[in-house]
Amino acid sequence: MNLLRVEGITKYFGGLAANKDITFEVEEGELLGVIGPNGAGKTTLFEQISGFKKPSEGRVILDGKDITAQRPDKICSAGLARTFQIVKTFPELTVLENVMIGSFHRESSSRAARKYAGEVLERVRFSHKADALGKELTLAGRKRVEVARAVATRPRILLLDEAMAGLNKQESAEAVEVVRDLRKEVTVVMIEHVMEILMPLSDRIVVLVEGQKLLEGTPEEIASNPQVLAAYLGERFAARNK
Repeated sequence: MNLLRVEGITKYFGGLAANKDITFEVEEGELLGVIGPNGAGKTTLFEQISGFKKPSEGRVILDGKDITAQRPDKICSAGLARTFQIVKTFPELTVLENVMIGSFHRESSSRAARKYAGEVLERVRFSHKADALGKELTLAGRKRVEVARAVATRPRILLLDEAMAGLNKQESAEAVEVVRDLRKEVTVVMIEHVMEILMPLSDRIVVLVEGQKLLEGTPEEIASNPQVLAAYLGERFAARNK
């Protein structure tokens, strides 16, 4: 079943199009990867889908309902949550308290919010850090809290914006397992630069270049496409590898 549809999303900043006529669908239960060189408009796309920026043109349809340019909290209530490229935790709160902030989106009591936040930390394999302060966490830890806080809002679809950027090999491997677990329960759209991570996780991949959708296909189709190689590595490299 189609859960999310992005129709002709376009975003202008002055005369510059950060996104132009981007259309794709996300089926319930799948993991859709979004890739593209720096400056391709990936995060800007997420910001429009999640309500943090208003599209200049186009629509965002979630489970058959038009959520275009609604407030982020309303979109979250509709079942869509996101993480951010630049992660921020509340430094003087514990990990559990940070995640409780997400729980309060659905829970009305501190007791219920605390209980569910604890369950989410178990799901993302971070319960052993429940009592650590936000300021004590590594980058990998802060990213895990960011994911947990989003999951605590009980989304049907989760947008992950470079949730593994800056992590070492072991940290990335642990994060991959968390995403594998999460996608059993929630639909995922994931921006990621590390292709070795994204390819095995994704059912389909959308490629953005210069604010536009260049290509959409399976990981195998994307990995062997000369246009994708050219976008990342240059025309000469793509020509040598045809």
